[in-house]
Amino acid sequence: MLRSLVGSEMCIRDRGANTRTDTFWTLALVQAAWQTILGLACFCMLVKGLKYTRNVPIMCSIGNTFAHAMVPVGVLLLVVFFLLFGFAVVFHIKLAVAQMDSFSSLGASLFSVFRGLLGDIDTDGIVAASPTFGPMLYCLYVTVVLFVGNASHLSLRELTSVDSFHDPDRLDLRVLLCRDAPDPS
Repeated sequence: MLRSLVGSEMCIRDRGANTRTDTFWTLALVQAAWQTILGLACFCMLVKGLKYTRNVPIMCSIGNTFAHAMVPVGVLLLVVFFLLFGFAVVFHIKLAVAQMDSFSSLGASLFSVFRGLLGDIDTDGIVAASPTFGPMLYCLYVTVVLFVGNASHLSLRELTSVDSFHDPDRLDLRVLLCRDAPDPS
């Protein structure tokens, strides 16, 4: 007997059996994967298309900023993901025992921590599950994510604006105003 996971059900079948259900689920998974790949490719093409809009300077400036800041933004996203993953693990370990649905598995905990960025986290459940450690952990989460995340974001903005000031091909309005301003002396 061979066990295979189809959807959310566990199916048991013989090794030689090939049913229409297996074919359907295989085709559905391939189609879903191709839709994801195609969606990401279209997004990348549209962002790349911003760079070639020379007739609209602000769109060209946005495209150049995206291209210039891709590596720092990637590093920032990686750091934020590791922070969120670390907090998701801590919330899962501490609150999964309390039978909280939003922290019952690591994936659900990661999604709940991500929703916490938008302010949609079950604070009453956290306090009920762990009256002492829960609020301290939540305050630490908010402090680290808000302040460290904002500091990283602001440093990224400063990095891109400083680099754009020295790049003559960039058409940033702030740079043009500062560069073409008359000397006060």
